[in-house]
Amino acid sequence: MTQILKKLNDSFISTFSIIVLIIGWSIVSVIENNPIVFPMPSTVFMSMFNLLTEVTTYQVIGNTILRLLISLSLSSLLGIAIGLLAGIRGRFEYVMMPVVTLLRTIPIVTIIVVFWISIGYQNAPYAITFLMIFPIVYQATLSGVKSIQSEYLDALKLETKTVNYQVIKEMYIPLIMPFIKTAFLQSLGLGFKVLVTAEFIVQAKGSIGYMIYLEKQNLNFHLVYSWTFMIVLVVLFIEYITKRINQKI
Repeated sequence: MTQILKKLNDSFISTFSIIVLIIGWSIVSVIENNPIVFPMPSTVFMSMFNLLTEVTTYQVIGNTILRLLISLSLSSLLGIAIGLLAGIRGRFEYVMMPVVTLLRTIPIVTIIVVFWISIGYQNAPYAITFLMIFPIVYQATLSGVKSIQSEYLDALKLETKTVNYQVIKEMYIPLIMPFIKTAFLQSLGLGFKVLVTAEFIVQAKGSIGYMIYLEKQNLNFHLVYSWTFMIVLVVLFIEYITKRINQKI
C-alpha cells in the first residue's frame, strides 16, 4: 500500500511539473507576442498530432532510429572489445588514453564538418554518433574490469594462465555487465541527440534532423518544436523498452 501511495505521489508531482511548464510556456508566448518564434503550446501540440497521423513521419523516425541502432551496435561492440583488452592488458590502456581523451574533448561541430566533407552527408551521421558513443562504452567496460575483486582474479590464475574467449564469456562479461548496461542507457539519449544534430547540420535527407532543418528554413517553428517533442518521446520510449529488457536479462 505504501509503494502504491508513493507511486501516486510521484506521478502527481511529475504531472504538476508538466502543467507548470506548459503554463510558463503560455505566459512567455503571450508576453513575447511572436507566434512564429514562440507559438502557443496548443498550436505545437496540434501540429504534433497532425504529424503523428502522417505515414512519412514514422518513416523519418524509423530512418533516424535505424541510424542510431547501427551506430550504437558498432560502437558498443568495439568499445567493449577494446575496453576488455585495456582492462586485462594494462599497458594498452595508455595506448588508448590519448584517443579517448581526444574524442571526449574535441568539439562535436569539428567532427561533423570533417566527416561531412570526407565521407558525405548520408554516412557522416553514422561515424559521428559512433565516435561520441564509443568513449562511453569503452570507459564503462574498462571501469568494470578494474572493479573486479582480486579474489576472482586469484581464483582465475589457479585455473588458467591465459585469458581466452571462454574466460571472457563466463567471468568477465557477467561481472562487468552492470557497467555496460549503465553505459548503454547513457549512450541512447546522448547518441540520439548527437545523431539528430549531425543530421541537421549535414542535412541528411529522410531524417528527423533534416525535417527540423526544413521547417526552420520555412520559419515553421511550431513544427520545429513538434519534432523536438517527438525526439523526447522517442528517447523516453527507447529508454523505457531498454530498461524493461535489462530487468529481464
